[in-house]
Amino acid sequence: MKRIGCVLLTFTPAFQTAKTLIPAKELRMHPKETTQCIQENGETTHKNGETTHKNGETTHKNGETTHKNGETTHKNGETTHKNGETTHKNGETTQHVEENGSY
Repeated sequence: MKRIGCVLLTFTPAFQTAKTLIPAKELRMHPKETTQCIQENGETTHKNGETTHKNGETTHKNGETTHKNGETTHKNGETTHKNGETTHKNGETTQHVEENGSY
């Protein structure tokens, strides 16, 4: 995949500003800022190794995918839903039960 550009984002409490195409040497002088690289296919690769896709999903370094609806698909093929239920590869769904017996 070819990168088409990287931006340096500066985060402030109310807004963020973007500076375009900062040389790597200068990036090291801004440790509190985050580098994002936009790929040709519209994906954004973050400094922490995560990738945000055009459809709003995020793929994490550990191989898990967080979907726009808040569900997480794990590397083992299981899906954890927002309500705490887990759908397993075999199609079964289980509820997460805390040690005190509550859901």
